Amino acid sequence: MEEFNKENHCNDTSHIVLNSNLLFEGAKLSNYEEFVAEVEKLSKENGFTTRLGSKKICKKTDEIRWRDILCSRSGTPPKSSGVQRNHPSRMCNCPFVIRGIRCKETGLWTVAKCVLMHNHELVPEKLRRFMPDQRKIPDDVQERILILREAGIDIPTIRKILAVEFSSMVTWVYDDIYNLAYRHGTGGQDKNFDAQNFVTLLKQYKEDDPDFFYITKIDPLTNEFEAAIWAFSEQRLNYSRFGDVVVFDDTYKTNRFEMPFGIFTGVNNYGQSTCFAGALISSESTESFIWLFDSFLELANNHAPQVLLTDNDSAMALAFINTFEPFGTKHQLCLWHLLKNVMTNLTSKLGSQWKSFLKAFYGCLNELDIPNFLNKWTKLNSDFPNAANYLQSMERTKEKWAGCYNKGVFMADMTTTQCEESMNNLMKGYMDASTSLSSFLSAFMSALEIRKESVEFSKYKEIGCDIFLKTSSPYEKQSSLLLTQYAFKKTQIQLLDSLSYKCKEILR
Repeated sequence: MEEFNKENHCNDTSHIVLNSNLLFEGAKLSNYEEFVAEVEKLSKENGFTTRLGSKKICKKTDEIRWRDILCSRSGTPPKSSGVQRNHPSRMCNCPFVIRGIRCKETGLWTVAKCVLMHNHELVPEKLRRFMPDQRKIPDDVQERILILREAGIDIPTIRKILAVEFSSMVTWVYDDIYNLAYRHGTGGQDKNFDAQNFVTLLKQYKEDDPDFFYITKIDPLTNEFEAAIWAFSEQRLNYSRFGDVVVFDDTYKTNRFEMPFGIFTGVNNYGQSTCFAGALISSESTESFIWLFDSFLELANNHAPQVLLTDNDSAMALAFINTFEPFGTKHQLCLWHLLKNVMTNLTSKLGSQWKSFLKAFYGCLNELDIPNFLNKWTKLNSDFPNAANYLQSMERTKEKWAGCYNKGVFMADMTTTQCEESMNNLMKGYMDASTSLSSFLSAFMSALEIRKESVEFSKYKEIGCDIFLKTSSPYEKQSSLLLTQYAFKKTQIQLLDSLSYKCKEILR
């Protein structure tokens, strides 16, 4: 109750009275600007904020004749309408008011009314840096923030950089920086207008590069933007080289209209994630995913991947059956999403048993013999009955995630999900909820440039790099001349493992 009373004593009979050497009835100031500046100075020094009140303007000269400056907490709180407000009102009928009147003859401003009283608590000195007038971001700092944001640096990191560069100057908080990034280039735009700009940009990219590919989906009745997929020429080339295994992920929304952003990702011959295409969709329905997957096949000249990894979404699974299954593509579930969902659903249920459960669960994932897997899975259900219901739902899709059912399927190491997450994190660095649709493509291109630079740097590091052969096999020597180090090391591991195999002739 003490805290409640402290926050709601605005109508208390006690008043806080201020003193000012320059603001009193009869005080004269040289002009309107000085009048306003002196009141603002008083407010900053004492821990309250002001707002402009009533005024009178001369019709002939359009000059302000007189002006009231009020405490920002003046006025009557809005009456309750039966609906709970999201934020409590700060209005509390504060009596503070200063009225200035301009003299026609001299142009001086005279304080005609001066009530330096408040009926509420003033902000303590150590907390005044959070007051709105203290958190104004200077123009040069705003420019610095926007440059850092364009470079793909997230807001928390920008805040840390500013704290180092400007030290004691930094009074603005995370929300101030975020709001600046949100407003930049997007202020006043509604969804339809922003979508029109986005489609226009896609057309411009196509005009500049005939190999740039895009398809948009526009509602024929409302003419509203519903979806788009796009790929730059280099992305399409990378898909022709590394498109055997593709991960599709749309699990986060990174634009101010909350349209799911999806990326089709693979892995290149340096073991790095590579993005094949980007997409925006308005809904996550089966119909939307069918349109998206059909469009991706058109982008890929109907060359479907051998494997498509997704999360365990029923609408996506139905769309896969419609689009990719006729091409012989195998549908797999992404382990990163699988494990994330396991943690979300079972951590609290299992409590102290979580660590032992996770160890046994990984034992099932890594089991390559089907009978052994089924035995371990049955034991997992019996040993952890609190997890049994969720495990039974997982069992219905076990052929899509259990290693024993897919040991003959080439996955390009994508089952580890590290490559997929690498690309996701890279994209998230350039896109967040402040990103407008019309800013999406430039942010997308920036992320691709970073990945391209990483590939070029990997090529550079392999120049003149020593290769160590571990066998006398001519196959290993030939591989060392043809493959990247990443691919060669994978080949070496398989070659060494093959020496442990026992060969047996099978008579037919």
